[in-house]
Amino acid sequence: MTPKPKLSLKFLKEKYPRPLRAIDGCSIDDHYCVGGALCREAGMQDKSFPNDTEIMDALYRVNPHIERYELNDRDYVNLMGQIKSLTKANDAGDFDLAWHILGDLLKWRSGGSAS
Repeated sequence: MTPKPKLSLKFLKEKYPRPLRAIDGCSIDDHYCVGGALCREAGMQDKSFPNDTEIMDALYRVNPHIERYELNDRDYVNLMGQIKSLTKANDAGDFDLAWHILGDLLKWRSGGSAS
């Protein structure tokens, strides 16, 4: 049986129900974006509106299938592309899409798949 990610999308959406676009938020406790919800739960409390590299850092912490020093170039590029899509969707206010992409990232496995 495949190990489950340390965080579930359902948990994140319930705990962080009202994400904001970065342009609409500030650095107070109840302001965060979709990536910020991930970062907060990964122990990065001060990252309410993280950049793409910080989101990757959070994924290293919560997805047991993403190992910091074991990613090949193809997997790294694939993950960063998905992270960029997440931040773009969030910044456009398309939170449903941003959550969907985050769900895929939480389940991501080497080879670029969500299993």
